[in-house]
Amino acid sequence: MIESVKNQIYRSIIEHKWLAVTYVNSKNETTKFFCSVIDIDVNKEILTVDIVNVFLEDAKGDCKENINLKIKSIVTASVLENSFAIIPIQLLNKVTRDIRTINYLEIINYDNNILRYLSDAFRNDEDPYLREQILVDGLDQHVFDKKGRYKLNEEQFNLIVEDLFKKPEFEAELINRYVDLALNKFSIDIKGKQYVVAYRKLKLNFKDKSLNIEEKSTINKAFLVEEERKATLHYYLDMDLDYFASTYDEHEKEYIELIKGNFHHGEVVNTRPSLFMLQRQMFKGVDEALESINEMDRTNSLTIPLKAFFGRNRHRSGTNKGVNIVVFDKNKINIDQMRVVYNSMVNHVTYVKGPPGTGKTETIFNVLLSSYANDKTVLVCSNNNHPVNDIFHKMEDFISLKNANGEEVEFYFPIIRLGNQNETKEAIERIRKIIDFAKKRCKSSLKSEITDNVKNKSMANFASLKDVIISYEDRLELYENLNTLEKIYDYAQIDKIRRRIEEQIIKKKEILDNTKLIKDEDVMQYSISAKEDRDFQNFLYYSSLIKYKKLLGDSFIELREIVNIGDLEDAVKALTKYLRDDDNLKRFLSVFPIVLTTNLSADKLGSPKPHFDLCIMDEAGQCNMAISLVPIVRATDLLLVGDTNQLQPVTIIEESINEKLMRKYNINPEYNYIENSIMSTMLRKDNNSKNILLRYHYRCGSKIASFVNK
Repeated sequence: MIESVKNQIYRSIIEHKWLAVTYVNSKNETTKFFCSVIDIDVNKEILTVDIVNVFLEDAKGDCKENINLKIKSIVTASVLENSFAIIPIQLLNKVTRDIRTINYLEIINYDNNILRYLSDAFRNDEDPYLREQILVDGLDQHVFDKKGRYKLNEEQFNLIVEDLFKKPEFEAELINRYVDLALNKFSIDIKGKQYVVAYRKLKLNFKDKSLNIEEKSTINKAFLVEEERKATLHYYLDMDLDYFASTYDEHEKEYIELIKGNFHHGEVVNTRPSLFMLQRQMFKGVDEALESINEMDRTNSLTIPLKAFFGRNRHRSGTNKGVNIVVFDKNKINIDQMRVVYNSMVNHVTYVKGPPGTGKTETIFNVLLSSYANDKTVLVCSNNNHPVNDIFHKMEDFISLKNANGEEVEFYFPIIRLGNQNETKEAIERIRKIIDFAKKRCKSSLKSEITDNVKNKSMANFASLKDVIISYEDRLELYENLNTLEKIYDYAQIDKIRRRIEEQIIKKKEILDNTKLIKDEDVMQYSISAKEDRDFQNFLYYSSLIKYKKLLGDSFIELREIVNIGDLEDAVKALTKYLRDDDNLKRFLSVFPIVLTTNLSADKLGSPKPHFDLCIMDEAGQCNMAISLVPIVRATDLLLVGDTNQLQPVTIIEESINEKLMRKYNINPEYNYIENSIMSTMLRKDNNSKNILLRYHYRCGSKIASFVNK
């Protein structure tokens, strides 16, 4: 998370850490140094600091005390995560209790704290690996004093500074964010590779050149011993890993022997107190998305889905009823599913819950066809490849066009699957085929008026179904209003108010009694199947030709050059770079309005801001919050589909670390990274959006449970 200079100053004080500062002095010279804050004077806008400069050629890292800095002359400031500073108690009181100081430092709001918490939790949820060892002679856990401190000699201090802090800007940022300085407690050596099981984090105090050791050991449940090779504690332990982590220090020798008893491939116990840097994988897309959300919040431009995430959604959506509804196969639908299709077209946020077998994939299929008919761009995503592939293949396999003689016509639905290298290769090959198809089929005389005519004719065929769904929604809303009035009536104590409420209840009951009950039979009666509708098939064919014709124009020269690159790996790199550009992505979506990818790979689609009309997230009950925000920030509207009764997202972050982060950022349980998915959190925070339960189960297209009509 990028924070202001004042926020970084505040955080360095609260967290007892040093700052890396870029400063313009009185001679207009730019200098870099590390400092710890001793005092702050908001009236004079002065910081009093201790300074250590390790960047000068002859620097010895000696500390200059009680130096005054003009806050306005600080160009950049960032907290040094692997550092420790002794902060005066008077200063701590000032930044936590003095209103003028708190206001001056622009103390971050609660929602910003949520984003920072998610960023840190996600970072700690990635498997670490051994970046490098630091060979410091004489360092052992037993040399730390009772306060957990070890005084370094000059050579040891310079060695650590050189390896960890004195780096070029980009590398320094990466190390500061993703690297921990640590002392080995227990590792497993596996065929020349080291699996660090338990370690103690270390923090460097530049002032007295000392290392401070963390009281409790940190446990790695999983570890990357090589780039593609992971070792896990599950292989060596048949016990709850969270319990193991919380009790390791009390039972260290016992646990080591227990693990040792499960060695099978020549593993060796390593308890040498070596000093090393542990690094976690860097996924900039998550932090970029969180930073964008922070900026949108600051400028009061959050989308409704993001407001819903923070519990600030005040919109009762559903004002735009002039939308198109499409059903691919009327024999596979029911009221619940059609409610999802309709509400996802008219609402900013819709939640869909249902266990396996309730037709979620079929529902998403119909949402995508309806989105296409409403000229919406859609990002379809999930936490892993399986549900995304299922949706893509369903669209590919089921949508086919036939001519008047019943013969299948060559056709490509304007949908694209992106993601990792293999998926992007397949996308490139698909685009190549579509360009060849366009050259054969797209005549110069082809005009958009043709598409408009066949579209209007086709959508008129689905109008009756839409009217049925709107009637059902109106009746359901009336029923909910009636329930609310009855609850208010029960709590009201003033007779005059009770009489008025009673009058409204009677009126609404009369309306409800005179409103037709909508059943599944009605949905079936007024539906047609798009797969058999000649008008809809014409609409798909001509609308796709209009889109593909653009690929042959001048504005797509660069894309054509990319997909024609002979080496597919080079083509993948070029296409990935192409789609990161916002203007290129906008052009791309004019041809391929439906894009499918994983949550994490969505960071390859333009900058983190709204590009799509709708984001559909499947299996949202298993998607963690941090990664889910990567696609969510890229769309105006949101459809979350999942089962909150299934397992929550799988995490490897240690419970004690998560609890520490929650305390640090004052996080409520609704945002607990370990215990919540994006769906469970948003369902708790958002009371104004549609929440639909899919209650039908299907076997071979037949119902085995019925809907209870309210």
